[in-house]
This record gives sequence, C-alpha cells and structure tokens, in this order.
Amino acid sequence: FWAGSDDGVMHISRDGGKKWENITPAASMLPDMAIMSIVHPSDHTAGKAYVAAKRYMSGDRKPYLFKTTDYGKTWTSITAGIPADEHCHVVREDPNKAGLLYAGTERGVYVSFNDGGSWQKFSLDLPVTPVRDLQIHKREKDLVIATHGRSFWIMDDITPLHEIADLERNGKAVAGVHLFKPRHAYRMDGGAGSPRGGDASGEGENAQNGVITRYYLKNKPAKELKLVFMTTAGDTISTYSNLKDRKGQPLKVAKEFYQDETMERPGSAPAKPGMNVFVWDMRYPDAATVEGTNVMWTGRGTGAKVVPGTYKVRLLLGDSLVAEQPIEIRKDPRLATTAADFQAQFDLLQKINGKLSETHKAINQIRQIRTQIDGYTKSVKEPKAAEKFKKAAKPMLDELEKLESTLMQPKSKAQQDALAYPIQLNDKMAGIASVVSSADTKPTKSSFMAYDDLSKQIDGALSKLKEIVNTQVPTFNRMVTEQQIPAIILN
Repeated sequence: FWAGSDDGVMHISRDGGKKWENITPAASMLPDMAIMSIVHPSDHTAGKAYVAAKRYMSGDRKPYLFKTTDYGKTWTSITAGIPADEHCHVVREDPNKAGLLYAGTERGVYVSFNDGGSWQKFSLDLPVTPVRDLQIHKREKDLVIATHGRSFWIMDDITPLHEIADLERNGKAVAGVHLFKPRHAYRMDGGAGSPRGGDASGEGENAQNGVITRYYLKNKPAKELKLVFMTTAGDTISTYSNLKDRKGQPLKVAKEFYQDETMERPGSAPAKPGMNVFVWDMRYPDAATVEGTNVMWTGRGTGAKVVPGTYKVRLLLGDSLVAEQPIEIRKDPRLATTAADFQAQFDLLQKINGKLSETHKAINQIRQIRTQIDGYTKSVKEPKAAEKFKKAAKPMLDELEKLESTLMQPKSKAQQDALAYPIQLNDKMAGIASVVSSADTKPTKSSFMAYDDLSKQIDGALSKLKEIVNTQVPTFNRMVTEQQIPAIILN
C-alpha cells in the first residue's frame, strides 16, 4: 500500500497494512506541508511509483513530481520541461507502455516519452484549465482527463504516442513521413466517420465511426498521397487520395476568397504538414451512378462494409510505397452474429451493388445513344432527310425510352416525386440493400428471393438493350455514315 497525506508525508506498507514505513522525499526535494496529490504505482515494474505533490496553498507554485524504483527508499525529481510556476495535480503511467507518462498541471497536460526525463506540452485543443486527474482506458487506449470547471475531455486512440515512445527509447525520431498503426476499430451501425452526441444538453462526442488512420508529414508532399485499404491477401478494397475523389476524378477546389487551406475535403485524404487523420468507413466502393437525374427513394447503392477481421493500409507517395500497417476490425461485442452471417450479408450486398452498377451503366448507355441520335437529327438541315432520320430513329428511341423507364423512374425529379410515380428496378434493387444492411445479421430468405427476382427482370432488360446495340445501332450508323455524320459512339 502507498499512502500520501495532505501535510506532505508519504508512507508504504508491504505487509497488507500491518506495518507502515515513512518514505517521505527529503526536505531538500519537497518542503514541508505539501499536499500529496497523487501516488501512482507502476503497472509495469514492482517497487516503482510516481508522485504528484503541490504547495500552492503555501504560496509555492512550483511543480513537484517524483519517481522511485525501490519502494520509496530513494526519490528522483522529474519536472524538466514543466514551467517553474505551474504546479502539478496528477501524474500517471500508461498501462500499455512503460515509461510513457502523462501529467496534469494547473494549466494543462504534459507528456513524457522517457519516464519523466523530460516533458512536452500536450494540451492541443484543450483550453487553458486546471487538470485535476487523468486516466488511461487500458482496452481502448484512450486518454481521459478531468478538469476543474471545464468538463471531462477524451483523446481517442493514443497509440501513436506508444510508437513515438518506442522511437525515443531507441534514440530515433519520427520520420518525415510516418504511418501509425491504427487502433482496433469496431464495426458499428451508423454513418461513415460520423461522431454521435454533442448537443446542447452537454453530452460528449463519441469517437468517429471507422478505422482512425493517423500519419505524420514533415512537409506538404510534392507527389500525390494515397491511402490504400486492402485485404490481407493484397486485394484493394478502396483508395483515397489528396488530389482525387473516390471515383478517381480531380478534387474540385473552392475558389472563394480567404479559402481555409487546412480544411479537409470530404472523401479525400488530408496531406498537410504535421499530424493527419483519416477515418476509413470500412466500405467497398459504391455502386456505379447514373449520369444526370436519378432520384432514388429506397437506397443509394452505398458500398458494403467489410466483414470483421484483419486488413491492412498502405501509404503511397506517387507510386512508391512508404509504409504499411495492419488493421483489426472487430464486431460489435453486443452481437451474437457469426462470421458466416457477416460473410453472407457481405456477399449479398456485393451482388446487389454489382447488379445495380450494371443497371446504371446501361442507363448511361441508353442516354448516350439517345443524346447522339437527337444531335444527328438536328444536324440534318434538309427537311426530307431530317424526316427520314426521325422516322428511322423513332422505333429505336421508343424502345430505349421503354427500357430506361423499366430500369429507373425518369419522371422523378425530386425526392417526393416517388409518391406520384412508382419506383422501378434500380430503386427496388437498392431497397433490398437498405434492408440487408439495416442490421448486422444474416440476410433473410425473402431478401435472397427478392434479389433473384429483380436480377432476372434487370437481365431481361439488359438483354434487350444488347440486342438494340448489336442490331439497330449499326443499321442507324450506316444511314448516318451516308450523310457523312459521325456515327454513334458506344462507351
């Protein structure tokens, strides 16, 4: 047992409290009448402990932090780096990393990577406030602090500090580009990267939903930065860039005055000097989209979430691999869902999105053909020839319009239009995905049956489109060529 009093005395008992020994630091180190604020026995080394003491009530605002490795027989002062007028309330050792210390002072938080040999300011966005206590959540590896009058604060995932401590211990510094190992993540319900809570009632804000990926950049990279999330077998799941969006298109940069260059753009990997944070939503890419208007009522074609398991992330500059780290994704511990159930859900969602992509690509092709035909008929100036074109194109245009109306609802221009016009195949297919992904459980039999039924209908429409492309389009192109107009181009 370790015991500290509010009048500057320390005792220890090594026999369950039967006998106590005075182990108060020498008066030359700690003057009389100090308040022994915190005694923190080490989680890693027997006989080792840390003490925070304070004498501000006696007009002495010096920091007093001590360390012993021999059950209090000798003490070492460990205050280097903490201002001489900033008294300390608490000191804690990280339960997951020996020698990594945190101190709470009258004005903030400090961290030591070398067992108290030196301290660095670690308040970040924390306001200047007295920090009365600190705790480290051992399982989740979060730093939790209690302030005097400024609420509780939580720093989610302090594992990067563990890596920095290891580097410092080996006499190394963080490299110019460093990818930290992500903490384990839980596959939870909810939006990608969306924290919950934080309303006017004073509730706190949860950690972001996803794999929190941190990387350090000494300078802004001259080449494109990419984060590639992969299976352990090396198959790419999704790629994010600081220059391109998820579809591989260049990111649009706002042109307004006084643009905040540090503001992160949604869907992109930040690449600013210093520490960068990207939250992976654990999803495969979304289904292909329709170019132009396509109002969806029951679903969006959002990519399927990966099943719980192990994955990896790579950081690349240009095409050069800089670093790779493993990722562990755990299921919600409250669920009884099995690995086989998760896999069945994932497989069905991938099939749904695959079929939805086929559908949307077909709709895009229909619109491309129709747009080109309209352009050709308008380009023919001679009335009789123009009428001939319209007459020749009408059967094909009618069939294309019918197919488009089968695959989607072209009359819907806004979300509420679905109340007036029935949804079609693509919306129905997306609706199945919404149901299947609404809970982390095995899909129902009816979901499989609905998918099979809609797939047959979609395949029938796609077969008709293929027939038009292979027969009617070439016939129309021959007519166009005779008029020396460029033929229909099929993407």
